[in-house]
Amino acid sequence: MVKLIKDAKKAGTFKRKGAYDYELKVGDQKAWHKDHSSLVIQKAANAALCNDHDPLDFIRHHQDPWDFLIREKVTGATRLVLADGTPCQQTTRYFVAHDGQPMFKIMPPLAKAPDKTRKMSIHAEGQAHAYGPKREYRCSICGDAGPLFKFLKDFEEHNTECHTFKVKVCNVYDGEPLAGLNLDYYLRETEKLLLQ
Repeated sequence: MVKLIKDAKKAGTFKRKGAYDYELKVGDQKAWHKDHSSLVIQKAANAALCNDHDPLDFIRHHQDPWDFLIREKVTGATRLVLADGTPCQQTTRYFVAHDGQPMFKIMPPLAKAPDKTRKMSIHAEGQAHAYGPKREYRCSICGDAGPLFKFLKDFEEHNTECHTFKVKVCNVYDGEPLAGLNLDYYLRETEKLLLQ
C-alpha cells in the first residue's frame, strides 16, 4: 500500500473509496442520501496518508465547523434523549464536546422482556480502560477510589453508562465556531481509520 501511495503522490492523483471518501458523489452529483457526518475524520486521514500531515494538527486547524457535526437518526418508536431527559429530534445533528452531556437512544422493549425499554448510549465505547489483576478490575477514570469489578463485562457496562463521550445538540447552525469541541474524540476516530 505504501508503494501505491508513493506512486499516486508522484502522479498527483488519488482515488478515495469507502471510509476515506469524503466527497460523497455519485457521478458529478452530490450524494445527499449518504451520511455526511464528521467529515473532518476522513479529511484528516486523507491528509495523513496522502500529504504526510499530522492528524492532530489538521483537526486543530480545520476551518469548516460543518465537518465536525455528526448526524443521528431514529425511526418508529425509538427516540433520542439527552442525559437530563431532554428529548431530541428524530434526526439530530450534534458534535462531541467537553461540556455537553451524554446522548441515549431509547428503544421499545423486546418480545422476551416486554416491560423493559432498552437504553443504548451514543458513542458507547467510553473513554475509560480497565486495569488491575483479574477479578479486581478498576476504572482508569474513577481510579482506586472507584468501584471494583469482578468481570470485564461489568466494567464495560460502567464505562458505557458513566464515561461516554458528551455531545452538544446543534440542529440549528448559525456559522459560529463550535464551543467546547472535544478534539480528542475526532483524533481517536482518525487514528482508528488510519490503523484499518
